[in-house]
Amino acid sequence: MGLYSKRKERFITEEEVRNRLSVKQISSGKPHASMTAIRMSSTYLEVVDGNFDIRGYASIFCFFFLSLGFYSFFYDITHLNDYIGYDPILDPIFSILYSGALIAIAIFLSRKTDEWFGYTHYPIRLDRKNRMVYVYRDKGTYLEVPWDSTFFTVRTIKQIGPLPFYGIAGLVLKDPKTVQDWFIFGYSSGTKEYVYRYWEFVRRYMEDGPQAVADADGMRFYLPIADKREPILQAWTGIRASDGWNPLYKWIMTPFHILQFIGRMFNRLVTKVPLWPAEVEAACKIEPSDPWERDSRCNPEGYR
Repeated sequence: MGLYSKRKERFITEEEVRNRLSVKQISSGKPHASMTAIRMSSTYLEVVDGNFDIRGYASIFCFFFLSLGFYSFFYDITHLNDYIGYDPILDPIFSILYSGALIAIAIFLSRKTDEWFGYTHYPIRLDRKNRMVYVYRDKGTYLEVPWDSTFFTVRTIKQIGPLPFYGIAGLVLKDPKTVQDWFIFGYSSGTKEYVYRYWEFVRRYMEDGPQAVADADGMRFYLPIADKREPILQAWTGIRASDGWNPLYKWIMTPFHILQFIGRMFNRLVTKVPLWPAEVEAACKIEPSDPWERDSRCNPEGYR
């Protein structure tokens, strides 16, 4: 499997078994790229991970707890003598424990969500030539699994209130009942129809080639993050576009978009750009003058 960071094993769920996807069977609906493609060629297609569209939100919470922790510590240190019934031993200890807990929460969230000190994104590379899937992981590691033996399925990946959001997961099975590892593609929707259309985009590229998806819906722009940081304008445009399906809802969400944008800019400062190891690049070498080589350089001016 190559160099990879392994997830904790778990049992496969009934939902995952029930919604299994076949790499050979055509799904209903036209293929839809959903603005997740980073680059494409005759050799491979690279798309974003499952957390890319919400990146920035966790940074806001991390920053809030971190700021509150430091503020609480320094405020208490400078004002302890003002408190009625001040205890010179217990009060400083309590202040340190309370502030330390807030800072620990911030650090835990930043590590759990990979928002700080990780990578700007975690790309998934679909190698059509060798029929392999490469998934970028923390600390420069990666998961390498064969396309044909990966258990692909539609599953609930998040719940917002009573509303489930579905996405596509790739499962690596240890045995028919045990999931050894897994990854999530970078598109989710509350409507399964659109998820199946995204799967058809991925499936059709691997089975039929780039010419089969070059004109798919959502392939007008390639995300300008290949080996570089996301441009600031693109970050804001992408956040706003996520709710562009409903103009009223889009404006209702504006305050949250602003918060996510602030968090995304902080994330941009404290993360590294993911670069594939030499062995992956060698396995996915693009032939000279490949007529299907595409990335953000093909985008209109201002989105490159």
